[in-house]
Amino acid sequence: MSSPTLVIRPALSSDLPLIPQIEYQAGQIFRVVDMDAIADDAPPTIDSLAHYASTGRLWVAVSCSDSAAPIAYLTADLLASDGLAQVAQVTVLPEHARRGIGASLLRYLELWAREMKLRGVSLTTFKDVPWNRPMYERLGYRTLGDEELQQEGLRGLRGLVEEEGRNEVLKRWPRCAMVKMFTG
Repeated sequence: MSSPTLVIRPALSSDLPLIPQIEYQAGQIFRVVDMDAIADDAPPTIDSLAHYASTGRLWVAVSCSDSAAPIAYLTADLLASDGLAQVAQVTVLPEHARRGIGASLLRYLELWAREMKLRGVSLTTFKDVPWNRPMYERLGYRTLGDEELQQEGLRGLRGLVEEEGRNEVLKRWPRCAMVKMFTG
């Protein structure tokens, strides 16, 4: 997927050392909403990123007008029991934020998930952070209620929510599970 100034492509091994810096820089905005522990969270390791890349689940956005260096990335997990692609992380460098790059990465993931014959895309995010849940809602994702999350077909997503609930850092701020299910 591309536009005149944006290309989304699978990550190259040369991209991997640049991605932790994207995560670190983008994470600093959490300080604005008094979520310093999130801003201080360790970025993904090169080994973790290499795993995502080797399994075809790490994509980067590059700006043709700047350089070939990534300005954003997305990693995805497979929730095989649910038939869903799970957004593990989507992050955009602050100087490129609010230009639709994250949305473009999500649309790319949705196309990939359709090609993989999955039922949809899921994610977990902070409920009350102004640039999280509202952005996903604008892109057609909907928040699952507690009862919906108990459905048999969402066992993997429910497990992720429970795991996040045990995470000492994440459980300090309300989170929610969201999905965008495909029709037809």
